[in-house]
Amino acid sequence: GKTVTFKSAPGRAKKAIALARKAGRTMLSAREVADVLAAYGFPLAPSRLCATAAEAIEAAHALGYPVVLKAASDALVHKSDLGGVQLDLRNADEVAGAFEQIVSRLRSKDKMLKIQVQRMIVGGRETILGMTRDPQFGPVLMFGLGGIFVEVMKDVSVRIHPLTDVNARSMIERIKGYPLLAGARGEKPVDLLVLEESLLRLSQLVSDLEDDLAELDINPLIVTGDGKNS
Repeated sequence: GKTVTFKSAPGRAKKAIALARKAGRTMLSAREVADVLAAYGFPLAPSRLCATAAEAIEAAHALGYPVVLKAASDALVHKSDLGGVQLDLRNADEVAGAFEQIVSRLRSKDKMLKIQVQRMIVGGRETILGMTRDPQFGPVLMFGLGGIFVEVMKDVSVRIHPLTDVNARSMIERIKGYPLLAGARGEKPVDLLVLEESLLRLSQLVSDLEDDLAELDINPLIVTGDGKNS
């Protein structure tokens, strides 16, 4: 089987991790996570960091509607559970309202709170990729459908690191929701090669950064049928 290699990626990723270490953190900030993922070729939706509602509206116009607003904070972990994420905002009024809602809920928890405005990927399937550590086997990779499929149905497949292209494809095909990805009942199929490559990128990332990583989630990775993934 094949593997994916990125010559400059480990250096770029380790710089982001070193910044967190220097600040005494064991968790990467949103920007550091973006740096690590970008180093390994993961497609990231365009975004801007904003301090005011006016900046958020300006960013939304520049990025193009619809947009997502997310609390950008090193102090907050489960942002969606805390009301720190607002989806599918389609005009300036909605952006301003969502900005004020997030800030009013979370500013008391983090005085340095900023808001990330991100273009929303419309269509496609939400998937989740991840890595955790097993006491016996070491790094274990995970793949599943996102949203209710992972939260309620626990529809995921796992495999011991590292992956080959054959392993990656079998991880994708093993989940119960695979027919939704493959285009069952008239559904538009997603680009399975992009999913396979993403799992191989994750495996390479884990190989390069194994000593620095305890766990990692990419949630969501939205996969479409036309290569416009995020």
